[in-house]
Amino acid sequence: MIITRLEERKTIKDIKNIVKHLRMKLKIKSGNTIDVCKILDLYKFEISPIEHWEDSRVHAYYNSYEKKIYIREDIYERACNNYGRDRMTITHEIGHHILHSDCSISEIGRMNNSFCCANKEWQAKVFAGEFLCPSNYSLTKMSIEKISKKFGISTTAAEIQKNRAKKLAQKRKEEKK
Repeated sequence: MIITRLEERKTIKDIKNIVKHLRMKLKIKSGNTIDVCKILDLYKFEISPIEHWEDSRVHAYYNSYEKKIYIREDIYERACNNYGRDRMTITHEIGHHILHSDCSISEIGRMNNSFCCANKEWQAKVFAGEFLCPSNYSLTKMSIEKISKKFGISTTAAEIQKNRAKKLAQKRKEEKK
């Protein structure tokens, strides 16, 4: 089964709208650090020690057939202790659950359709970034370090979100001309 349906190709705008509605539904105010472990409690998930994982490089994954997120115990614990990269990992998997509940990422990885897999991974990354740190104009005025601390994300994720905010601001500026 190769998954390439058009409706699965979501744009940044589509994902930002999904995130906006989810944040409203969960009553999450903009500018607040999100308790990822509390949000995760809304979904079916399983935590297991690293020694139970065949590939220790895998931190977490989503299985759409089971509608379940699997997380390594060390990743979960660090996310609950506000370690930015692991907060992003868990939110990324929540993104797969919300955006891609119709196919298993582990199965997509075995397919010869790299666009499909890459697109879904990109979408989940955008979801995680926008959910934890929405790209808006105020980010353009903040340092990467301040964004990282304020939203509880890594400096790499903060830089990506700040650049996304800059592009958005530039696009809106051009549209006004």
